[in-house]
Amino acid sequence: MIEDPYKVLGVSRDANDDDIKKAYRKLARENHPDKFTDPVERDRASERMKEINAAYEEIQKIRSGRARDTYANDQRYNETS
Repeated sequence: MIEDPYKVLGVSRDANDDDIKKAYRKLARENHPDKFTDPVERDRASERMKEINAAYEEIQKIRSGRARDTYANDQRYNETS
């Protein structure tokens, strides 16, 4: 179970696809594990990237109709696909 995917990417629910992609790419650049030489920071970045990737993928599923957006009413987020 992940946090609200829109919150993870820092975008609003009504953000357009381009804005979502831009937010994803920005976070991916900032948190990519290859940017870090310190093993602790690299591990932290790796975990953050997993969260960012999962959020982006889930938004893509929601928008394509392959998953329901169950977080819209401020509930815990549950993947339905």
